[in-house]
Amino acid sequence: MASSPSATQTILRWMGAVAVVGVAAGIWAMFERVPPLAESGHKPTEFWFYAFWIPVGAIVGAVVGIVLGSVVAIGSAALQRLR
Repeated sequence: MASSPSATQTILRWMGAVAVVGVAAGIWAMFERVPPLAESGHKPTEFWFYAFWIPVGAIVGAVVGIVLGSVVAIGSAALQRLR
Protein backbone atom coordinates (compact mmCIF):
# COMPACT_ATOMS: atom_id res chain seq x y z
CA MET A 1 0.00 0.00 0.00
CA ALA A 2 1.35 3.44 -0.91
CA SER A 3 1.90 5.84 1.93
CA SER A 4 -0.40 8.82 2.09
CA PRO A 5 0.99 12.36 2.18
CA SER A 6 1.42 14.00 5.56
CA ALA A 7 -1.12 16.50 6.82
CA THR A 8 1.29 19.36 6.12
CA GLN A 9 1.77 18.25 2.52
CA THR A 10 -1.96 17.95 2.02
CA ILE A 11 -2.61 21.41 3.43
CA LEU A 12 0.17 22.97 1.34
CA ARG A 13 -1.08 21.30 -1.84
CA TRP A 14 -4.61 22.57 -1.27
CA MET A 15 -3.31 26.03 -0.38
CA GLY A 16 -1.26 26.21 -3.57
CA ALA A 17 -4.02 24.94 -5.82
CA VAL A 18 -6.70 27.25 -4.46
CA ALA A 19 -4.27 30.21 -4.41
CA VAL A 20 -3.71 29.69 -8.15
CA VAL A 21 -7.48 29.78 -8.65
CA GLY A 22 -7.55 32.98 -6.56
CA VAL A 23 -4.89 34.58 -8.76
CA ALA A 24 -6.89 33.63 -11.85
CA ALA A 25 -10.00 35.17 -10.29
CA GLY A 26 -8.00 38.30 -9.46
CA ILE A 27 -6.78 38.59 -13.04
CA TRP A 28 -10.34 38.16 -14.28
CA ALA A 29 -11.55 40.89 -11.87
CA MET A 30 -8.78 43.19 -13.09
CA PHE A 31 -9.72 42.74 -16.74
CA GLU A 32 -13.41 43.16 -15.96
CA ARG A 33 -12.55 46.33 -14.01
CA VAL A 34 -14.49 45.24 -10.95
CA PRO A 35 -14.71 48.27 -8.66
CA PRO A 36 -13.36 48.17 -5.11
CA LEU A 37 -15.87 47.45 -2.38
CA ALA A 38 -15.81 50.96 -0.92
CA GLU A 39 -15.47 52.91 -4.12
CA SER A 40 -15.89 56.65 -4.06
CA GLY A 41 -17.77 58.52 -6.76
CA HIS A 42 -14.55 58.89 -8.73
CA LYS A 43 -14.17 56.31 -11.50
CA PRO A 44 -10.50 55.56 -12.13
CA THR A 45 -9.47 55.47 -15.76
CA GLU A 46 -6.15 53.68 -15.24
CA PHE A 47 -6.26 49.98 -16.01
CA TRP A 48 -3.60 49.12 -13.40
CA PHE A 49 -5.71 50.61 -10.60
CA TYR A 50 -7.63 47.34 -10.63
CA ALA A 51 -4.47 45.18 -10.35
CA PHE A 52 -4.90 45.06 -6.57
CA TRP A 53 -7.45 42.28 -7.13
CA ILE A 54 -4.61 39.88 -8.05
CA PRO A 55 -2.93 39.79 -4.59
CA VAL A 56 -6.34 39.94 -2.91
CA GLY A 57 -7.41 36.87 -4.87
CA ALA A 58 -4.16 35.08 -4.05
CA ILE A 59 -4.45 35.80 -0.31
CA VAL A 60 -8.11 34.84 -0.11
CA GLY A 61 -7.41 31.71 -2.16
CA ALA A 62 -4.53 30.72 0.11
CA VAL A 63 -6.66 31.12 3.24
CA VAL A 64 -9.51 29.11 1.72
CA GLY A 65 -6.98 26.48 0.61
CA ILE A 66 -5.59 26.20 4.14
CA VAL A 67 -9.09 25.67 5.52
CA LEU A 68 -10.04 23.11 2.85
CA GLY A 69 -6.68 21.35 3.16
CA SER A 70 -7.10 21.12 6.92
CA VAL A 71 -10.55 19.59 6.53
CA VAL A 72 -9.24 17.06 4.00
CA ALA A 73 -6.19 16.21 6.16
CA ILE A 74 -8.33 15.74 9.28
CA GLY A 75 -10.82 13.60 7.36
CA SER A 76 -8.03 11.51 5.88
CA ALA A 77 -6.45 10.98 9.30
CA ALA A 78 -9.81 10.02 10.78
CA LEU A 79 -10.45 7.49 8.00
CA GLN A 80 -6.99 5.97 8.44
CA ARG A 81 -7.66 5.46 12.14
CA LEU A 82 -10.86 3.58 11.32
CA ARG A 83 -8.98 1.09 9.16
